Amino acid sequence: MLAGLSMDVQQPSPPDGEGAAPELHHWRRLLHGIGANLLGKIWVVVGQAASVPILLTVWGPKNYGLWLMVSAIPSYAVLSDFGFGSAAAVLMTQMVAKGEKADALRVFQSVGVLVGGILAAMLAVSVAVFAAFPFLAGLFGMKPPDPDVAWAFLILMVYSAAIAQMGIVAIGFRCTKRYARGTILYDLAMPLETVALLVAAVMTRSFVICAAAQLAVRIPALILYYTRLRIDEPWLKLGWSKASLDVIRRLAKPSLANFALPFALAMSVQGVVFTVGMGFGPAAAGMFGAVRTFTRLPLQMVSVLSRASQPELTLAHTLTNRPLVARLTALNLAMAVLTFAPFILLSPWGGVLMHLVARGRLSVPPEFYVTMEVVACVQALWSTLATFLLSENKLQKIVPWCLSAGLAAMAAPLVVRGHVTLTELAAVLGSLDVIVLIAAARIWWRESGLSLADYAELARHPTRLLSRRPRAVSAQESAR
Repeated sequence: MLAGLSMDVQQPSPPDGEGAAPELHHWRRLLHGIGANLLGKIWVVVGQAASVPILLTVWGPKNYGLWLMVSAIPSYAVLSDFGFGSAAAVLMTQMVAKGEKADALRVFQSVGVLVGGILAAMLAVSVAVFAAFPFLAGLFGMKPPDPDVAWAFLILMVYSAAIAQMGIVAIGFRCTKRYARGTILYDLAMPLETVALLVAAVMTRSFVICAAAQLAVRIPALILYYTRLRIDEPWLKLGWSKASLDVIRRLAKPSLANFALPFALAMSVQGVVFTVGMGFGPAAAGMFGAVRTFTRLPLQMVSVLSRASQPELTLAHTLTNRPLVARLTALNLAMAVLTFAPFILLSPWGGVLMHLVARGRLSVPPEFYVTMEVVACVQALWSTLATFLLSENKLQKIVPWCLSAGLAAMAAPLVVRGHVTLTELAAVLGSLDVIVLIAAARIWWRESGLSLADYAELARHPTRLLSRRPRAVSAQESAR
């Protein structure tokens, strides 16, 4: 994983503002980050496009839906840092930009200790739940889960914990202006895990072996990832000697907001697949999950730019470069619209695509595919606007809307089962995302500092989005 990637300068970059043309460095790092994200998204798209037909062929719609349901529960373990990782990334980026490395190390170790403790407690609870599965099933008058499913659940919990720990290490790459390298190394585990999963599924059809195959890739990836960070930035190391409770208190407010957004997304994406399986049956969950995977592929492309722009937005905020913030946000929105437009136009033929991909095992109504594509587009727009707030640790402004929509989305399949079709359910889920989009647009407009005149100028001269020379910042804007 590490070979061939050592050509970057090994010494930490100086704080922004030192040296010539600091704004040029923003755009150069942004382009490198986009390239790294693009490579990662290629892995995701190719992996998803390959895994859906193969797993449907191996397991059939019912067992494929059951695998999605089993995988959905441990996916919440990735959120076990309760948003402290994202908040720490923003704060450490600001500190490193100002040359405050000692404070950045204190934040890194404090969050590392906190997340490590949470993961240890989570795994202990998982083992207890696993041991109590037969008792709990009998208590509720249900059949105990198949041992293959139960063991897969436990292994996937460990796998998710490894992903969460890898996310903490990723903070070190981001805050030291090594976002591109960190992203490439992080994403390299994805194609290897996909290959391991598909080989295990084809050869054994066992959930346990599939889960173990993914874990067998992720653990070495985590070790190599941390080793690369220590080589690049020897001063950044996990430990407890610099950990401080005061740091955790300082991060508490933005962390809860940063946790709430991915938690809401997990409810409206993975959580909905689980409740669709409970309300409409595992076969319906399999179709819903397969269609959702394909309709969200362009959303993966949109996140290529938004993820790469996040650390640059944080630096721009730290340096009070509001024009650069405005241009980056506008560029993200333009990317979302241009990416989804062709997919929405082609979505009426999505049912035919799914029939071919699943080798005739799925019959997807065209109107269902169109509705799911529109829902994904709306999600892309409001999540792009949320990137602006995340870069400033201000996600709390949109959290109530996201959480409400996520809870409603997860409950909807259980509430409306027997009364609506899957297409009508998708329309209900889409209406919830429209509400979030309206709220996000209002908050972004209020916080971005753009005026109608700015919008008109950008529309007349789109190339100025990439201009190196920012316009003058008024006193009123600076005060804001």
